[in-house]
Amino acid sequence: MLTVTLFANVVLVSSHSERSIEILNHDATVIDCARYKREANQHKCVITPFTTEGPYFLPDDYERSDITDGYTGVNLNLTLLLTNAKDCSPLSNYYVHIWNANAMGHYSGVKEFNFFDHPTFRPKPINNLRFLRGYQITNEDGLVNFNTIIPGWYFGRCIHIHVEIYDKNTTDGHAVSYIGQLYFNREMPAALKLIDPYSQNNNELTLNDQDIVFALSRGSDTILELIPEGNGYSASYVLSIDPTVKVENSVLPFEDPRNVSFIEH
Repeated sequence: MLTVTLFANVVLVSSHSERSIEILNHDATVIDCARYKREANQHKCVITPFTTEGPYFLPDDYERSDITDGYTGVNLNLTLLLTNAKDCSPLSNYYVHIWNANAMGHYSGVKEFNFFDHPTFRPKPINNLRFLRGYQITNEDGLVNFNTIIPGWYFGRCIHIHVEIYDKNTTDGHAVSYIGQLYFNREMPAALKLIDPYSQNNNELTLNDQDIVFALSRGSDTILELIPEGNGYSASYVLSIDPTVKVENSVLPFEDPRNVSFIEH
């Protein structure tokens, strides 16, 4: 077994996360490739960065495609294709979780804008709300589809969607196959501010190049390409992982950096 541990001591001070967080620069020696683009009819594998899970994952989200729960915003029909980084073949029966903020920049089911009582990025839920959260199981073609909205912004973070993947029906933070975030074009927030309900979001706006998480986890590699569809957009993205690698999270006290180990079986 090969274990590779990566360390970073990055402090993100924002209204949602006032603690040290780990920013993962994924090691190319551990995973051969993580996302492919078709160039000249050839598959070119490039590394997709892992990044921090963030403080707002809830392990009891629902299996569903439509995660909006009636929350309004610019609709986003998001399709994700999960493939094996070794040969770009589809990976079926994997559990793909996504979660994002609403138009006001709030996450469901969690206590925000404070220090957490214990050094963990997985706080206990405070209510039964689970809007804009859910998971799907990849089909035989490696596909999942979600109906969500383009998220709003909050201080310290540009707009983003969280993605977390497991190879079985578990949300054990020590057995994660992939942790990442999907981003949007730098100009998107300015466009959103002109329409309801985003126009009511009074949080300070953070753009991609002002976001330390985006910068240190190569966020430009995971920007979604939006295609107009109805009263919103559609987007597709390919995520490739090495099925032999897991991410093991160990959370240390506040004053210390977190560490994340990549374990190759």
